[in-house]
Amino acid sequence: MERLSRIEFSSILCLMLVFVILTPQVSTAASKSDPIKVGVLLPLTGYAVEEGKQYGRAIQLAFDEIGSKIGGRKVDLVIEDDGHDATMVVQKTKKLFYSDKVKIIIGPESVPGAIAIHPFIRDNKILTILLMGTTDKLNSGGNVVKNWFRVSFCNQVSNVAGYAAYKKGYRKAIAAAPDSVSGNEEAGGFRKVFEKMGGKVIQDVRVPMGSMDMVPYLMKIDTNADVIYAFFFGEDAPRFLKQYVEYGLNKRIPLLVHGAALDLPNLKAPGEAVLGAESIYFYCENLNIPEMTKFRKAFLDKYKVDVSYGAEVGYMAAKVLILGLQAVNGEDEDIDKLSEAIEKLDFKSTRGRFRFGPEHNPVQDYYLRKVEKVNGRLENVVKDVYPNINQNWMP
Repeated sequence: MERLSRIEFSSILCLMLVFVILTPQVSTAASKSDPIKVGVLLPLTGYAVEEGKQYGRAIQLAFDEIGSKIGGRKVDLVIEDDGHDATMVVQKTKKLFYSDKVKIIIGPESVPGAIAIHPFIRDNKILTILLMGTTDKLNSGGNVVKNWFRVSFCNQVSNVAGYAAYKKGYRKAIAAAPDSVSGNEEAGGFRKVFEKMGGKVIQDVRVPMGSMDMVPYLMKIDTNADVIYAFFFGEDAPRFLKQYVEYGLNKRIPLLVHGAALDLPNLKAPGEAVLGAESIYFYCENLNIPEMTKFRKAFLDKYKVDVSYGAEVGYMAAKVLILGLQAVNGEDEDIDKLSEAIEKLDFKSTRGRFRFGPEHNPVQDYYLRKVEKVNGRLENVVKDVYPNINQNWMP
């Protein structure tokens, strides 16, 4: 083999150095052209199907509003049906992580599902924006995961409801809820505050989730109570309201509920019999602020159905992720950096001012709502505001 001249050798060496220097830059540029993958866990079958549809619609709307692009990168939503089942939530989370290479997840909705995947999220550093999963057992005390956020609430709704009930003059209450983790926690939150204020929960009523006939449980209600505080959601909410009216309890005991039960779509089942019923919640479809008005119109225009709490929560989860990703110019590789950006968010939302507390639960206003006729139809109307409620709020 002929020896290379000094000039030829120098030329080859320069080309090799150029290749070594440029190769990482080419690789990085290629990765930036890849889409941002976002896994979405929704209950599209099983319990809470209607909520699942509303979450999904609103999440899509939020990304449509920005053209599904952040920092010049396309956003791909990888949607999975978790069936509102903890086992399926775990399976679909692992599928998203291992098969789809997803490092960002919106969801799930269920408490058991959220509890089940919490260790996996922590160990694999998956940025997770929980839709509901309303339990104090997550992200409290030594259980805080930096890359885990919740956009709804834990027990704040029930705590505020206990306060509002006492302030309205009620002294004897019944706490009715599903026989589940979330049901027991929500009823317990109401009891804790109501009795701290000086009231007394004289009866607890627990109804198995998915009960078609609730009358056997309604028959047990002590009509000496001043008020019934009820926490029901999903398919149980309209059934509870309808049978509460059919059994005539609406004429005997005032109803103060967790806002999910008096969600806008649920008002059709009992009809005008629930006029005047009150609820505590973190949002209201008639909240007179530009963000809510714009969202409600856009949602109705796009999907031809009105908003619900599922729609509002889905929209907020997507909004939080979008604002976080925009703050880091679409860089999704550094989950710690993205989490820090989300921690710092403080913005005007569909429910008023929104920001996260130290345990990554919202600090936000809560509303006392009353069912009234608005333009000839039943809707919730804000009657009072409880501002800046954080995870550990107590009166």
